[in-house]
Order: sequence, then C-alpha cells, then structure tokens
Amino acid sequence: MNSRSFLFLSVMFIMCFGTAAQAETFDKYLSAADIEKVTGFKEVMLSKSSQQGSAGSLQFKNKDGKVILLVRFNSPSFYNKAEATKLGQIKGEIKGIGEDAYYGPNVATPYMLSFKKDKLYVELTAYINSKDVMPFLTMEQLKALGKIIASRI
Repeated sequence: MNSRSFLFLSVMFIMCFGTAAQAETFDKYLSAADIEKVTGFKEVMLSKSSQQGSAGSLQFKNKDGKVILLVRFNSPSFYNKAEATKLGQIKGEIKGIGEDAYYGPNVATPYMLSFKKDKLYVELTAYINSKDVMPFLTMEQLKALGKIIASRI
C-alpha cells in the first residue's frame, strides 16, 4: 500500500469513528427499553445513525426490523415555528414538554412531535405501519417519550 492510500484510509477511519462516537451521545436521551415500556412493544432495537455537525438521530426498529420511530436532535436554530405553521406542520401545542412543543402535521392522525430544550431541538417521528396505514406509535406515546427525553436533557 502506498503512502497516499494509507493516508486516505486513515482519514476515512477517523471520520467514521468520529461519526459513530457522535451518535453515541444521543442514546442517553432515549433507549429501546423506554420505548418498550411506553408502547408495550417487545424486542425493540436501536439502530443509530448520525448527521454531520451538531445533528444526530436515533432510529428504533420493531422485532420485524421495521423502523417505528426516528428521533432527531439538532441545534435550536433548526426550529422555526412560523415556518412550520406556514407549511401546515402544526396541529396543536403541547404543555409540559420542553419549550414551544407542538405536534403535527395537521392531518387526522398526527405522527410528529417537536420541542426545544436547552441547547437542543428534538423531533420525534412515528413511522407508518403499512398494514393499517397508521403510525406505529400514538400521539400519547410520542408525548410520553418526549417527556422522557426532555427530562434527560
């Protein structure tokens, strides 16, 4: 292996390791066990992914390997309630979960919850079950999970 290839592989390793380490920081806010307790699902698995910068996300899958919940963590600068309202993403306000908490989108069965807390903007999105075309998690379950996350920030 020439020195150029070695340098490239070394840089790639460091970048991948840094990204994986970054994802680790968010799993302290919500665990598979928390989701099992709130929803009654069994064998929930955490599949970690992250984005560059201050953002990160956690994906949770059911025992069949289907994504049931995505939780994104961003800086509060990503939060723009006026823009969300304009795009029809807000269905209602939520009290007791961080700051400026709301749920949406403005449809019959909302599947998203967002809030700010300290230095984070958090979005919880329940994925849709293709069998019955309904979210895997109810809004009450999303609110309970949001409260868990907010209490750990």
